[in-house]
Amino acid sequence: MGFKSHLEFPKKFNIIFMNMRFFLSIFIFLFFNLVNSKIVFNEVMSNVLGNESGVGSCGDRNEFVELYNDSSDSVNILNYYFYDGSSKDYIILYPESLKYPGGIVSESIVAPYSYIVILDPEYTIVGDSVNYMLYDIPSSAYVFTISNTTFGTSGLTSSTSLCLYDKNDSLIDTFGTPNVDDGFPYQTKDGYSLEKKNPSFPDGFNYYGESVEPKGNSIGRKNSIFIGGALIDSFKLEEENFKKYFIVYFYGDYQNDRLIIEYENFTDTFLIEENYLKFELPESERVFNFYTTGENKKKSFIYNGNINPGSITLNEFMVKGFEWLEIYNPYLIDFNFDFLTLSTLNDSVILENGVIPKDSYIVITSDTLTLKTYFPYLKMNLFQIKLFSLPDREDTFVLKYFNNTLDSVIRGFENKDSSIERINYLVEGYRKDNWDNSINYLNATPSFKNSISCFYKDKDSISFYPKIVDEKNPILFIDYKTNIYRATLNVKIFDSMGKEIFSPYIDKITSSEENLYIKNLRSILEKGLYILYFELKDEKKIIKRNFLFYIR
Repeated sequence: MGFKSHLEFPKKFNIIFMNMRFFLSIFIFLFFNLVNSKIVFNEVMSNVLGNESGVGSCGDRNEFVELYNDSSDSVNILNYYFYDGSSKDYIILYPESLKYPGGIVSESIVAPYSYIVILDPEYTIVGDSVNYMLYDIPSSAYVFTISNTTFGTSGLTSSTSLCLYDKNDSLIDTFGTPNVDDGFPYQTKDGYSLEKKNPSFPDGFNYYGESVEPKGNSIGRKNSIFIGGALIDSFKLEEENFKKYFIVYFYGDYQNDRLIIEYENFTDTFLIEENYLKFELPESERVFNFYTTGENKKKSFIYNGNINPGSITLNEFMVKGFEWLEIYNPYLIDFNFDFLTLSTLNDSVILENGVIPKDSYIVITSDTLTLKTYFPYLKMNLFQIKLFSLPDREDTFVLKYFNNTLDSVIRGFENKDSSIERINYLVEGYRKDNWDNSINYLNATPSFKNSISCFYKDKDSISFYPKIVDEKNPILFIDYKTNIYRATLNVKIFDSMGKEIFSPYIDKITSSEENLYIKNLRSILEKGLYILYFELKDEKKIIKRNFLFYIR
């Protein structure tokens, strides 16, 4: 298949839809200006510690929003306001009439690179006295409150999204979107805030995380999940003069950070000096992981050779009874993905933020606990997701990474209690003769090598197995790898007296390497000793082998 370059675009522009008549103006502003915002969201506490409802409760007092002045300029933020789609909350000075909460409360002009804490107006009111004035606000943080009695229409929830506007009604920054399907914002543990990994990072799911501070927040100070250095924004592949180049674009404090490129056979390191980095890819490699020392979150990129087959492959299906499927990573490094898409003609699921260990497997199922009851020795490479029902009819399964098809498999309903295993991951998945039922004593091999797997031997080598064909090993395999580019194959079977019984392969045109198998021998042949004759030839060369095997 032809190669398609990857492109990743982060959720840089998470837009709040206040109403349809504002959509175009918001989009234009976000596209051209939002990335240069000076005042940005940095931390939000919506799931406060303690009771969330009732007058004077913790939820009525202890919510807060933290902003950050991510610029070298001082900024007057009075009359900036939050908007949740229904209510505007103007930022005002913290009243002197209220109990002092900590921090700087009498200044409207915020110094460069400073934290800005926006407290609920009732923060210092005793209320039910539970978790009263809970937060330890540093003296260097600027503290404000809002004009309304609560944030938003009725307080912050785990799904509340906010827009920040300046006094000229220009959109400055966003926190989340109203779209619940994008999974952000989300609910944290009780009493834990959502923190941004770096104030200079964009809005979105990948750039926030739950606080790891034991107190549940980092109010007025550097966030507990802070990442210094560069964050990978996007990347792409380019070809120039028959050479491949990889370009990575960065966010954050990218200068003096490093980009690590982890190939299968060696590791390379580049110093980041600009907001992008371009380097040539070695022709001998086929896949690599890349990450910055600051973020330390690996992403995988496949760029060389056949993507399908021989790459990340669908390897085993259980379509009878309790359903699951297995994916195999043949590479010599872990495969790290933000998301993989698995689709049939009518359904699809997305696997998010996972790792398939090198030369190993992950098993996809809707219930990992039930799967372990069937297979108690199952490895821990499990991925639980709401998996669609595997069809009881012929259907096509497609595995995609970004826009690239990694594997495509045609599978139908197999009326047996054993799984359907792939014989050779280097052979196309859509070939039905590359699949058969498991012969393992557990009727399947989830997270382990398939019971009927066959792999190539050394160059110019030929192997035949098993020597005894019986109920447990009913298939006879032929593996070969030669230096004959295009050859004619003949395979014949003789009895012990030299009489030809039948020919499984006659003048078959093959490549230099193949994995072949012969099924149903126990129904064709009687018990006894037999000779397999193997012949591979082209115009210049001929290879002949004899192999003795026994039918039992």
